[in-house]
Amino acid sequence: MQINPGGRLDPKDVVGRDREIDRYWRVLQRQGLLLSAEPRIGKTHILLKMREECRRGYLPFYQDLEAVHSIADLVRSVYGTVEQSLSTLPNVKAYAAKWSTLLPKKIAGIDVPTADATWQVLLAEAFESLINLADGNTRILMLWDEFPLMLHNLQRRAGPDTVIHLLDHLRALRLARADRLRFLFTGSIGLHLVLRSLREAGNTNDPVNDMASLTVPPMGQPDTRELATALLRETGAVPAAIPRLASEIVKRVGGFPYYVHHVVDQLDQLRRPPEVGGCVRHRRPSRPRSPRPRESQLLHHPSVVVLYRRPAGARPPCP
Repeated sequence: MQINPGGRLDPKDVVGRDREIDRYWRVLQRQGLLLSAEPRIGKTHILLKMREECRRGYLPFYQDLEAVHSIADLVRSVYGTVEQSLSTLPNVKAYAAKWSTLLPKKIAGIDVPTADATWQVLLAEAFESLINLADGNTRILMLWDEFPLMLHNLQRRAGPDTVIHLLDHLRALRLARADRLRFLFTGSIGLHLVLRSLREAGNTNDPVNDMASLTVPPMGQPDTRELATALLRETGAVPAAIPRLASEIVKRVGGFPYYVHHVVDQLDQLRRPPEVGGCVRHRRPSRPRSPRPRESQLLHHPSVVVLYRRPAGARPPCP
């Protein structure tokens, strides 16, 4: 397993999430799903693991929507994501030839001058094309990461009315094609913050009341210890010291995989075998109070982690 704080992990290196993922698949059998959680808890990797290890009966497409600033961007992103997925994922390559004949015509329609006025039709056609692409008993699963941030970007650029119309349109699509279409929304800022700002702008709808809402919990102690142990084995730690080091990391950091990677990375950079004689002080950032991207991005900076090596006979520098 590679030490990789903040980087993209191989799905097989995502530890301790099988129970949550099983639950999410059970929910998706009946309805869409909205996932919320504190930053750095591993939401993106959960989605990527669900895509790579998709259950039978689903055709999954993962999209990072952070860079989407218009509905035309969103529709273009849907088609681009599908094209890339069909060419790279082994379990969906059979659909690639059928999609390749459809894509140029659809992309051309997005770029015409009237696209902004007809986005509802373009978006509906995009998902209808996906549904027609799949087998009759297969559901399309859209894994939309940074969905709230995309809504915030749209609100700043096009105004709250556009965002409200988009949410209402997506809800109508989910209800109309409940047999063949599922969405999973998540992101680094809470969707409730965006919805609150829309209510302040006069919106009275509840555009996600057809979706289940769940919170991604921190990893349990056994799984966190397993992750810390696996990562410490990649350092110069003395094998006999690894269990105690892993337990200390679990105690100080908690079940946030990013911070486990980050602390082990700092230990690895000591250029000497890490020792239990030191200790780790860790402070996680507080929850965001507003959906502004600048604040949410601050939450992605490394936490305050101080590593100590205690000289022989000295008192520990932290409790």
